[in-house]
Amino acid sequence: LGVAHQNRNNNWYAGHDAGKPVSQMREYLRVLRLIMEKAASGGEIDFPGEFYRIHARNFFARSTPQPRPRVPLYIAAVKPKMAALTGELADGLVGNPMFSPHHVREQIMPGLQVGLSKAGRKRSDVEILGQYFTVIEDDVATAYRIGAGAMLFSIWANIYDDIFAAHG
Repeated sequence: LGVAHQNRNNNWYAGHDAGKPVSQMREYLRVLRLIMEKAASGGEIDFPGEFYRIHARNFFARSTPQPRPRVPLYIAAVKPKMAALTGELADGLVGNPMFSPHHVREQIMPGLQVGLSKAGRKRSDVEILGQYFTVIEDDVATAYRIGAGAMLFSIWANIYDDIFAAHG
């Protein structure tokens, strides 16, 4: 799960970025957990949040058994505060292709530990996953050009500036 960054929300999705990604994600997790809880039993859902407002008078229970007691929620976290929220409330953190071992060690892990400590959780309670840019192409020059385009988008986004700056 991710709330994207301000450039993408305002320019690409033609939406409005509230400027509070951690607060928005915290509320989104509450909404998802509430809906998943009600999926088992049914009933009314009333959630008058800051970012999400839900009112369902007759939310129907699942007609089949729930496949697992709790669906794990993973957060796409690039910055320390979102990593802290992940440690506090989520089941996993999804890294970004821009991540380096240095960034994970210096930014992500300390933030994650803040959230784990706040919630009284252990490091083993949260899985950390990475991502890679992958281009499947027979022509190497074309593959580099496609990969460069993905990197340029990440540079344009400005959210990764601290990662690039840390590596010169």
